[in-house]
Amino acid sequence: MNGPNPELSPSEAHDLLAAYGLVAPVTHRAWDDLLFRTDEEIAFHKCLGSNHVFLSSAPPEVHEAGAEGFRSFLAPLRQVFDAMAAESIVFGYHNHALEFTRETDGLRPIDVLVGADWLPFELDTYWAHVAGASLPKLIQSLTGRLPIVHLKDVGVYGGVPGIAPVGEGNLDWDEILPLLAAAGTEWLMVELDTTPRDVFECLASSVEFLRRRLP
Repeated sequence: MNGPNPELSPSEAHDLLAAYGLVAPVTHRAWDDLLFRTDEEIAFHKCLGSNHVFLSSAPPEVHEAGAEGFRSFLAPLRQVFDAMAAESIVFGYHNHALEFTRETDGLRPIDVLVGADWLPFELDTYWAHVAGASLPKLIQSLTGRLPIVHLKDVGVYGGVPGIAPVGEGNLDWDEILPLLAAAGTEWLMVELDTTPRDVFECLASSVEFLRRRLP
């Protein structure tokens, strides 16, 4: 649905999903579109039926400026947040590992983002963990601001950490899942950037693992 000649319009995508009993609760959209074409983005999400949108990464110049760059970035983030909130759409930030870069004074971009107590998050369990963060502490710090979480496990392949199907790696899901419930998370989304075998087999394994552990 992106680009000058998208294969599907938002309404066509909505109808196709509905035909299979599915919804699109969240999107990732380009920052320039969110900031400079906010009204168009609101219309897009209403047509698609998505009430969440998360920025998948800050612009390169923000990352390059470190924690202070993110501190300045809060103002435009808030601008988009307020516009979306007025139309009942949740806007927030999706982490990778870059946001956990520690500077000489000990400050990290993630500290700036978490410190903005109005900013919702779409947490990625894998990237936070491989960056060295404590997932339990991070989840608890985001209580009430964590509507959607990308679940992926951390395995070891050939002696190197890598993405694993949920339940096949080393994350402590018996600790993590209750914390997410307590934090008010609405959607748990299995996201596997890469897989050690057939992707659909890995998705099925992840979903079955979660079914055994979720009410």
